[in-house]
Order: sequence, then C-alpha cells, then structure tokens
Amino acid sequence: MKSDKILVAAWMAIAVYGFSSVAIGSTGLLAYGKLYAEKVRLAENMENLRLINDELEGSLTALRSDSDTIAVYARELGYARKDESLVRISGLPAASRRVAAAGNLLAVKKPVAVDDTTLRIASLSAGALALLFIILAGRNGKRPRGFHGI
Repeated sequence: MKSDKILVAAWMAIAVYGFSSVAIGSTGLLAYGKLYAEKVRLAENMENLRLINDELEGSLTALRSDSDTIAVYARELGYARKDESLVRISGLPAASRRVAAAGNLLAVKKPVAVDDTTLRIASLSAGALALLFIILAGRNGKRPRGFHGI
C-alpha cells in the first residue's frame, strides 16, 4: 500500500519530466520550431548571397572581356581617355556610384529552451507534491472528488 503511493508519485515525476522535456526541453518541440525558423532565415540569406554572387560574377566577366564596360566604369569614377575631356555641370547631382554589396552578416540565434536541471527539479517537485497529496488524502480518510486511486 505504501509502496503503491511511492510508485504513483514516481510515475507522476517521470510523466512531468517526460512531457516537459518533449514540449519545452532543449530537444523539444519549442526548440525544434525555433531551429526550423533559424534554418529558414539562413536559407533566405544564402539565396540572397547567391544572387549577389551571380551579379558580381557577371560584372567581373564583363570587366575582364568587354572594353566598353571598362570605359563605362572608368567614366563613373571620373576617368577619361586621352582624347576625351569631361564636362562637369554645376548644380546637378553627382552620378551615383556603383557599390557592390557583399550581403548581410547574420548573427546565429540560439534557441531558447528550459535547461534539463530545471526540468528535473520541477518533475521531482511534482512527484513530491503528488506523494504529499496522496498521503494527506489517505490520512483524512476522505478521498478527493474524482480520485479513485490508491
């Protein structure tokens, strides 16, 4: 009879630990959801970096092989050929310069989860409370409503 009370309390502690580990533990559903969101965010950043890389590779190929492209870039920087002269008109905004974007730096977000020690303490506390409840219910000789246990 006494061992049954202890077994029920132990079962309660194990059940609380198991359910809380699956729900909010470091490898639980909450942590998995946050890791999945982080994976999606990093995949979007990788796609953005691929697009930037493709654009920069196209510019590099054009600069290596096309003299007209080199001339356009040189004029944007303010250079001219020996036989050309540049005319600067005051009052007009300067031509915008091309700025190559290298992408964004993303800080890795660590998933928030309840540590295992906290879960163990909570489950042991739940087991102790269950044992106390069972012992107190047995001393009064009354069983709580709906309680059909030991």
